Amino acid sequence: TLPVGTDNCPGTVTVQTSGLGSGATFPLGTTTEEYTVTDAAGNTAVCSFTITVLDNENPDVTCPDDITVNNDAGICGALVSYIPPTGTDNCPGAITTQTNGLGSGATFPLGTTTEEYTVSDVAGNTAVCSFTVTVIGSLEFELPYDTIYTMHPDTIEIDAGNFQTYNWSDGTTSNPFQASVYGTYAVTVTNFSCSASDTLYIMEQQDIYLPSGWSIFSTYINQTDPIQDFLDDVISNVIIVKNYHGNIFWPIFSINLIGNTTIGEGYQIKTSAADTIIVRGNAVAPELTTIILPAGFSILGYLKRTPMPIVAALNPIITEVEIVKNDNGLIYWPFFGIDNIGDLVPGDGYLIKLYNSQAFTYPPN
Repeated sequence: TLPVGTDNCPGTVTVQTSGLGSGATFPLGTTTEEYTVTDAAGNTAVCSFTITVLDNENPDVTCPDDITVNNDAGICGALVSYIPPTGTDNCPGAITTQTNGLGSGATFPLGTTTEEYTVSDVAGNTAVCSFTVTVIGSLEFELPYDTIYTMHPDTIEIDAGNFQTYNWSDGTTSNPFQASVYGTYAVTVTNFSCSASDTLYIMEQQDIYLPSGWSIFSTYINQTDPIQDFLDDVISNVIIVKNYHGNIFWPIFSINLIGNTTIGEGYQIKTSAADTIIVRGNAVAPELTTIILPAGFSILGYLKRTPMPIVAALNPIITEVEIVKNDNGLIYWPFFGIDNIGDLVPGDGYLIKLYNSQAFTYPPN
Protein backbone atom coordinates (compact mmCIF):
# COMPACT_ATOMS: atom_id res chain seq x y z
CA THR A 1 0.00 0.00 0.00
CA LEU A 2 1.40 3.38 -0.98
CA PRO A 3 1.81 5.88 1.86
CA VAL A 4 -0.69 8.80 1.90
CA GLY A 5 0.02 11.87 3.99
CA THR A 6 -2.50 13.58 6.30
CA ASP A 7 -2.80 17.16 7.65
CA ASN A 8 -5.03 19.30 9.86
CA CYS A 9 -6.15 21.20 6.81
CA PRO A 10 -7.28 19.83 3.51
CA GLY A 11 -5.15 20.04 0.39
CA THR A 12 -2.19 17.80 1.21
CA VAL A 13 -0.25 16.15 -1.63
CA THR A 14 1.88 12.98 -1.27
CA VAL A 15 4.59 12.22 -3.86
CA GLN A 16 7.44 9.66 -4.15
CA THR A 17 10.72 11.48 -3.98
CA SER A 18 13.12 8.48 -4.17
CA GLY A 19 13.14 4.81 -5.19
CA LEU A 20 11.43 2.82 -7.90
CA GLY A 21 7.86 2.66 -6.79
CA SER A 22 5.33 -0.04 -6.34
CA GLY A 23 5.16 -2.57 -9.19
CA ALA A 24 8.77 -2.02 -10.31
CA THR A 25 11.37 -4.81 -10.66
CA PHE A 26 13.86 -4.19 -7.91
CA PRO A 27 17.55 -5.16 -8.33
CA LEU A 28 19.50 -7.35 -5.96
CA GLY A 29 20.44 -5.55 -2.79
CA THR A 30 18.64 -2.74 -0.89
CA THR A 31 16.63 0.11 -2.46
CA THR A 32 15.26 3.02 -0.37
CA GLU A 33 11.74 4.18 -1.15
CA GLU A 34 11.00 7.75 0.05
CA TYR A 35 7.71 9.68 0.11
CA THR A 36 7.06 13.37 0.91
CA VAL A 37 3.75 14.94 1.91
CA THR A 38 3.21 18.74 1.46
CA ASP A 39 0.22 20.70 2.87
CA ALA A 40 -1.38 23.83 1.47
CA ALA A 41 0.80 26.02 3.64
CA GLY A 42 4.02 24.43 2.28
CA ASN A 43 4.74 22.38 5.34
CA THR A 44 6.31 18.93 4.57
CA ALA A 45 6.86 15.55 6.13
CA VAL A 46 9.02 12.69 4.85
CA CYS A 47 8.93 8.93 5.35
CA SER A 48 11.07 6.15 3.88
CA PHE A 49 11.51 2.40 3.92
CA THR A 50 13.82 -0.13 2.26
CA ILE A 51 13.18 -3.01 -0.09
CA THR A 52 15.89 -5.69 0.01
CA VAL A 53 16.06 -8.33 -2.75
CA LEU A 54 18.04 -11.50 -1.90
CA ASP A 55 19.41 -13.97 -4.55
CA ASN A 56 18.80 -17.45 -3.19
CA GLU A 57 18.83 -19.16 -6.61
CA ASN A 58 21.89 -21.27 -7.42
CA PRO A 59 23.55 -20.87 -10.78
CA ASP A 60 23.66 -23.77 -13.24
CA VAL A 61 26.53 -25.46 -15.06
CA THR A 62 26.55 -28.51 -17.36
CA CYS A 63 29.75 -30.47 -18.10
CA PRO A 64 30.57 -32.49 -21.22
CA ASP A 65 29.94 -36.24 -21.21
CA ASP A 66 32.72 -38.52 -19.95
CA ILE A 67 35.54 -38.88 -22.48
CA THR A 68 37.40 -42.13 -23.29
CA VAL A 69 40.34 -42.21 -25.72
CA ASN A 70 43.29 -44.45 -26.62
CA ASN A 71 46.83 -43.32 -25.83
CA ASP A 72 48.71 -41.42 -28.52
CA ALA A 73 51.46 -43.29 -30.34
CA GLY A 74 54.81 -43.26 -28.56
CA ILE A 75 53.64 -41.71 -25.29
CA CYS A 76 51.98 -42.96 -22.14
CA GLY A 77 48.98 -40.64 -22.42
CA ALA A 78 46.82 -38.71 -24.87
CA LEU A 79 46.32 -35.08 -25.87
CA VAL A 80 42.63 -34.38 -25.11
CA SER A 81 40.66 -31.23 -26.02
CA TYR A 82 37.08 -30.37 -25.12
CA ILE A 83 34.83 -27.31 -24.85
CA PRO A 84 35.04 -26.08 -21.24
CA PRO A 85 31.60 -25.55 -19.65
CA THR A 86 30.27 -22.04 -18.96
CA GLY A 87 27.82 -21.55 -16.09
CA THR A 88 24.57 -19.56 -16.24
CA ASP A 89 22.64 -17.66 -13.57
CA ASN A 90 19.46 -15.62 -13.14
CA CYS A 91 21.68 -12.59 -12.55
CA PRO A 92 24.64 -11.34 -14.53
CA GLY A 93 28.18 -11.63 -13.24
CA ALA A 94 28.52 -15.39 -12.72
CA ILE A 95 32.09 -16.68 -13.06
CA THR A 96 33.07 -20.25 -14.08
CA THR A 97 36.45 -21.65 -13.02
CA GLN A 98 38.15 -25.07 -13.24
CA THR A 99 38.59 -26.43 -9.72
CA ASN A 100 40.11 -29.86 -10.48
CA GLY A 101 41.79 -31.69 -13.35
CA LEU A 102 44.18 -30.77 -16.14
CA GLY A 103 42.10 -28.72 -18.54
CA SER A 104 41.36 -28.87 -22.24
CA GLY A 105 44.44 -29.32 -24.45
CA ALA A 106 46.50 -31.10 -21.79
CA THR A 107 48.24 -34.47 -22.16
CA PHE A 108 46.30 -36.84 -19.94
CA PRO A 109 48.03 -39.87 -18.38
CA LEU A 110 46.84 -43.46 -18.63
CA GLY A 111 43.84 -44.11 -16.43
CA THR A 112 41.01 -41.81 -15.34
CA THR A 113 41.30 -38.09 -14.53
CA THR A 114 38.37 -36.09 -13.07
CA GLU A 115 37.74 -32.63 -14.53
CA GLU A 116 35.68 -30.32 -12.26
CA TYR A 117 34.20 -26.88 -12.92
CA THR A 118 32.53 -24.50 -10.42
CA VAL A 119 30.29 -21.52 -11.25
CA SER A 120 29.81 -18.76 -8.63
CA ASP A 121 27.31 -15.89 -8.84
CA VAL A 122 27.69 -12.43 -7.33
CA ALA A 123 25.61 -13.50 -4.31
CA GLY A 124 28.04 -16.32 -3.52
CA ASN A 125 25.79 -19.12 -4.70
CA THR A 126 27.69 -21.96 -6.44
CA ALA A 127 27.10 -24.99 -8.61
CA VAL A 128 29.57 -27.73 -9.52
CA CYS A 129 29.79 -30.23 -12.38
CA SER A 130 32.40 -32.84 -13.23
CA PHE A 131 33.26 -35.43 -15.86
CA THR A 132 36.07 -37.94 -16.42
CA VAL A 133 38.76 -38.30 -19.07
CA THR A 134 39.92 -41.91 -19.40
CA VAL A 135 43.01 -42.83 -21.44
CA ILE A 136 43.29 -46.50 -22.38
CA GLY A 137 46.52 -48.11 -23.55
CA SER A 138 50.11 -48.71 -22.57
CA LEU A 139 53.60 -47.48 -23.34
CA GLU A 140 54.73 -49.33 -26.46
CA PHE A 141 58.36 -50.39 -26.20
CA GLU A 142 60.49 -53.14 -27.65
CA LEU A 143 64.24 -53.41 -28.01
CA PRO A 144 65.45 -53.82 -31.60
CA TYR A 145 66.85 -57.31 -30.82
CA ASP A 146 65.89 -60.26 -28.65
CA THR A 147 69.30 -61.93 -28.85
CA ILE A 148 72.65 -60.79 -30.18
CA TYR A 149 75.39 -63.31 -30.90
CA THR A 150 78.90 -61.94 -30.98
CA MET A 151 82.54 -62.75 -30.34
CA HIS A 152 83.10 -59.27 -28.87
CA PRO A 153 80.36 -58.17 -26.44
CA ASP A 154 82.18 -54.94 -25.60
CA THR A 155 81.53 -53.71 -29.16
CA ILE A 156 77.75 -54.00 -28.88
CA GLU A 157 75.78 -50.74 -28.67
CA ILE A 158 71.99 -50.79 -28.26
CA ASP A 159 69.69 -47.84 -29.01
CA ALA A 160 66.58 -48.23 -26.83
CA GLY A 161 64.64 -45.47 -28.61
CA ASN A 162 63.45 -42.00 -27.61
CA PHE A 163 62.18 -41.96 -24.02
CA GLN A 164 62.58 -39.73 -20.99
CA THR A 165 64.53 -42.14 -18.76
CA TYR A 166 66.36 -45.45 -19.09
CA ASN A 167 67.24 -47.89 -16.31
CA TRP A 168 69.33 -50.91 -17.35
CA SER A 169 69.79 -53.90 -15.08
CA ASP A 170 73.50 -53.18 -14.68
CA GLY A 171 72.75 -49.68 -13.36
CA THR A 172 73.35 -47.83 -16.62
CA THR A 173 70.96 -44.93 -17.25
CA SER A 174 72.24 -43.71 -20.61
CA ASN A 175 71.11 -44.34 -24.15
CA PRO A 176 72.51 -45.79 -26.40
CA PHE A 177 73.58 -48.60 -24.10
CA GLN A 178 77.11 -50.00 -24.28
CA ALA A 179 77.38 -53.69 -23.34
CA SER A 180 80.47 -54.99 -21.58
CA VAL A 181 80.14 -58.76 -21.12
CA TYR A 182 77.93 -61.61 -22.21
CA GLY A 183 74.68 -61.98 -20.33
CA THR A 184 71.09 -60.83 -19.92
CA TYR A 185 70.32 -57.11 -20.00
CA ALA A 186 66.91 -55.78 -18.98
CA VAL A 187 65.87 -52.15 -19.40
CA THR A 188 62.92 -50.12 -18.12
CA VAL A 189 62.03 -46.94 -20.01
CA THR A 190 59.64 -44.20 -18.88
CA ASN A 191 57.58 -41.46 -20.50
CA PHE A 192 55.12 -39.25 -18.60
CA SER A 193 55.44 -41.44 -15.49
CA CYS A 194 54.52 -44.55 -17.48
CA SER A 195 57.04 -47.36 -17.87
CA ALA A 196 57.68 -50.45 -19.98
CA SER A 197 60.43 -53.07 -19.97
CA ASP A 198 62.17 -55.46 -22.32
CA THR A 199 65.10 -57.89 -22.15
CA LEU A 200 68.04 -58.49 -24.44
CA TYR A 201 70.37 -61.50 -24.43
CA ILE A 202 73.98 -61.10 -25.57
CA MET A 203 75.35 -64.55 -26.24
CA GLU A 204 78.60 -65.92 -27.53
CA GLN A 205 79.37 -66.71 -31.10
CA GLN A 206 82.55 -68.51 -32.10
CA ASP A 207 83.64 -68.38 -35.73
CA ILE A 208 85.81 -71.39 -36.60
CA TYR A 209 87.69 -71.06 -39.87
CA LEU A 210 88.18 -74.22 -41.90
CA PRO A 211 90.77 -74.15 -44.70
CA SER A 212 90.27 -76.24 -47.79
CA GLY A 213 91.57 -79.77 -47.26
CA TRP A 214 92.46 -81.32 -43.91
CA SER A 215 92.39 -79.42 -40.61
CA ILE A 216 91.51 -79.98 -36.94
CA PHE A 217 88.75 -78.02 -35.18
CA SER A 218 87.23 -77.72 -31.71
CA THR A 219 84.91 -75.30 -29.88
CA TYR A 220 84.72 -73.68 -26.46
CA ILE A 221 80.92 -73.26 -26.74
CA ASN A 222 78.98 -75.53 -24.40
CA GLN A 223 77.03 -77.74 -26.77
CA THR A 224 76.74 -81.44 -27.59
CA ASP A 225 74.84 -81.33 -30.88
CA PRO A 226 74.91 -84.19 -33.33
CA ILE A 227 77.91 -83.65 -35.57
CA GLN A 228 75.70 -83.13 -38.64
CA ASP A 229 73.84 -80.31 -36.84
CA PHE A 230 77.05 -78.76 -35.59
CA LEU A 231 78.35 -78.62 -39.17
CA ASP A 232 75.02 -77.71 -40.77
CA ASP A 233 76.16 -74.27 -42.04
CA VAL A 234 79.17 -75.77 -43.85
CA ILE A 235 77.80 -79.23 -44.67
CA SER A 236 77.96 -78.67 -48.43
CA ASN A 237 81.76 -78.40 -48.18
CA VAL A 238 82.32 -81.25 -45.71
CA ILE A 239 83.90 -84.37 -47.22
CA ILE A 240 84.61 -86.35 -44.06
CA VAL A 241 85.11 -85.89 -40.30
CA LYS A 242 86.99 -88.21 -37.93
CA ASN A 243 87.41 -88.35 -34.15
CA TYR A 244 90.34 -89.87 -32.27
CA HIS A 245 88.52 -93.20 -31.95
CA GLY A 246 88.54 -93.51 -35.72
CA ASN A 247 84.76 -93.01 -35.99
CA ILE A 248 83.67 -91.02 -39.01
CA PHE A 249 80.97 -88.70 -40.27
CA TRP A 250 80.64 -89.05 -44.05
CA PRO A 251 77.81 -86.82 -45.25
CA ILE A 252 77.65 -87.96 -48.86
CA PHE A 253 76.87 -91.50 -47.68
CA SER A 254 74.79 -90.37 -44.66
CA ILE A 255 77.18 -92.18 -42.32
CA ASN A 256 77.48 -90.83 -38.79
CA LEU A 257 79.46 -93.05 -36.44
CA ILE A 258 80.59 -90.06 -34.33
CA GLY A 259 77.14 -89.23 -33.04
CA ASN A 260 77.16 -86.09 -30.88
CA THR A 261 80.08 -83.74 -30.42
CA THR A 262 81.92 -83.86 -27.10
CA ILE A 263 83.16 -80.84 -25.16
CA GLY A 264 86.94 -80.84 -24.98
CA GLU A 265 87.50 -83.06 -28.03
CA GLY A 266 88.92 -82.02 -31.37
CA TYR A 267 87.95 -83.43 -34.77
CA GLN A 268 89.86 -83.94 -37.98
CA ILE A 269 87.92 -82.64 -40.97
CA LYS A 270 88.42 -82.56 -44.72
CA THR A 271 86.58 -79.90 -46.72
CA SER A 272 86.23 -79.25 -50.43
CA ALA A 273 86.52 -75.48 -49.94
CA ALA A 274 87.40 -73.04 -47.19
CA ASP A 275 84.45 -72.21 -44.95
CA THR A 276 83.54 -70.97 -41.45
CA ILE A 277 81.59 -72.80 -38.76
CA ILE A 278 79.45 -70.42 -36.68
CA VAL A 279 78.81 -71.80 -33.18
CA ARG A 280 76.36 -70.02 -30.84
CA GLY A 281 75.62 -70.51 -27.17
CA ASN A 282 77.37 -70.12 -23.82
CA ALA A 283 81.09 -70.65 -23.37
CA VAL A 284 82.21 -73.34 -20.99
CA ALA A 285 84.15 -72.44 -17.87
CA PRO A 286 87.46 -74.07 -18.83
CA GLU A 287 88.63 -74.43 -15.24
CA LEU A 288 85.45 -76.40 -14.43
CA THR A 289 85.49 -78.60 -17.52
CA THR A 290 87.54 -81.76 -17.07
CA ILE A 291 88.90 -83.43 -20.20
CA ILE A 292 89.84 -87.11 -19.92
CA LEU A 293 92.82 -87.76 -22.18
CA PRO A 294 93.66 -91.42 -22.82
CA ALA A 295 97.13 -92.87 -23.03
CA GLY A 296 98.42 -92.77 -26.58
CA PHE A 297 97.02 -90.49 -29.29
CA SER A 298 93.83 -88.43 -28.98
CA ILE A 299 92.63 -85.07 -30.26
CA LEU A 300 92.56 -82.26 -27.72
CA GLY A 301 90.08 -79.40 -28.02
CA TYR A 302 90.92 -75.88 -26.85
CA LEU A 303 88.41 -74.38 -24.37
CA LYS A 304 89.65 -70.84 -23.74
CA ARG A 305 88.38 -67.73 -25.54
CA THR A 306 91.87 -66.36 -26.15
CA PRO A 307 95.16 -67.89 -27.25
CA MET A 308 97.53 -69.27 -24.62
CA PRO A 309 101.08 -70.59 -24.85
CA ILE A 310 101.00 -74.37 -25.11
CA VAL A 311 103.73 -74.66 -22.50
CA ALA A 312 101.60 -72.87 -19.90
CA ALA A 313 98.35 -74.58 -20.89
CA LEU A 314 99.72 -78.13 -20.62
CA ASN A 315 101.99 -77.47 -17.64
CA PRO A 316 99.82 -79.48 -15.16
CA ILE A 317 100.36 -82.65 -17.22
CA ILE A 318 103.65 -81.79 -18.90
CA THR A 319 105.46 -84.86 -17.59
CA GLU A 320 102.91 -87.09 -19.36
CA VAL A 321 103.01 -85.28 -22.72
CA GLU A 322 105.08 -87.07 -25.35
CA ILE A 323 104.21 -84.91 -28.37
CA VAL A 324 101.55 -82.49 -29.67
CA LYS A 325 100.90 -81.67 -33.32
CA ASN A 326 98.64 -79.10 -34.99
CA ASP A 327 96.98 -79.30 -38.43
CA ASN A 328 99.91 -77.48 -40.04
CA GLY A 329 102.33 -80.19 -38.96
CA LEU A 330 103.97 -78.02 -36.30
CA ILE A 331 104.93 -79.85 -33.10
CA TYR A 332 105.47 -79.38 -29.40
CA TRP A 333 107.97 -82.02 -28.11
CA PRO A 334 108.71 -81.29 -24.44
CA PHE A 335 111.42 -83.94 -24.02
CA PHE A 336 113.57 -82.22 -26.64
CA GLY A 337 112.46 -78.68 -25.75
CA ILE A 338 110.92 -78.19 -29.19
CA ASP A 339 107.96 -75.78 -29.44
CA ASN A 340 106.97 -74.87 -32.97
CA ILE A 341 103.30 -74.42 -32.08
CA GLY A 342 103.61 -71.47 -29.70
CA ASP A 343 100.03 -70.59 -28.74
CA LEU A 344 96.99 -72.81 -28.58
CA VAL A 345 94.32 -71.02 -30.62
CA PRO A 346 90.51 -70.97 -30.15
CA GLY A 347 88.79 -73.05 -32.81
CA ASP A 348 91.77 -75.32 -33.41
CA GLY A 349 92.26 -78.89 -32.23
CA TYR A 350 95.54 -80.70 -31.53
CA LEU A 351 96.78 -84.27 -31.90
CA ILE A 352 98.30 -85.19 -28.56
CA LYS A 353 100.11 -88.30 -27.34
CA LEU A 354 100.38 -89.08 -23.63
CA TYR A 355 102.35 -91.72 -21.77
CA ASN A 356 99.44 -92.29 -19.38
CA SER A 357 95.78 -91.30 -19.19
CA GLN A 358 95.21 -87.92 -17.56
CA ALA A 359 92.32 -85.76 -16.28
CA PHE A 360 93.08 -82.27 -17.55
CA THR A 361 91.58 -78.81 -17.13
CA TYR A 362 92.54 -75.47 -18.64
CA PRO A 363 93.03 -72.38 -16.47
CA PRO A 364 90.20 -69.81 -16.34
CA ASN A 365 89.52 -67.34 -19.13
